[in-house]
Amino acid sequence: MSKPRIPKVLVKLGYCLNIVIAWSDEEHTYSFPEKAKFLLCTNTSGTALFIFQDTKLPSGYRAKLEDLSEKSAKNFQVQRGIKMFEKWSDWEPEKFTHQKVSERKIVRHGNCLSITYRSDKWTGKDTDYIHTFDDPPIVHLNDLEDPSFIQISKGKLKVESRGIVG
Repeated sequence: MSKPRIPKVLVKLGYCLNIVIAWSDEEHTYSFPEKAKFLLCTNTSGTALFIFQDTKLPSGYRAKLEDLSEKSAKNFQVQRGIKMFEKWSDWEPEKFTHQKVSERKIVRHGNCLSITYRSDKWTGKDTDYIHTFDDPPIVHLNDLEDPSFIQISKGKLKVESRGIVG
């Protein structure tokens, strides 16, 4: 088990519907109920994905929605987050959320073969997307049976304007 490196700024891409993981020569599918709304986020460089529940944030998370003020918009990490969101969605964000994350223990659990997610990128309307990885990135999660926090990184994973690639 190790501690995850959770960035100070995460950019919301949409909601995760499921992920398929290869582990010990088997495929495991983790499905997330639509009502539970598991957020799909990326770091400001678009090289990692983070999945956690929106309505029941893991212990240690506190969220408060705020307007983007001039002060917050001048913060370097917030600026990078704004640029990533604009690249992803093709529009400017209006609000951001402060979150405090407690240290969590996670364990490597194979490689991500595919991810299905719902996003309103480009059109503003929710659309489902399936991305199958060419170079499956590594999956870390906090609970093998019922994960509430998942980190996907490494490989050729990249979040770009055309979507999740790699």
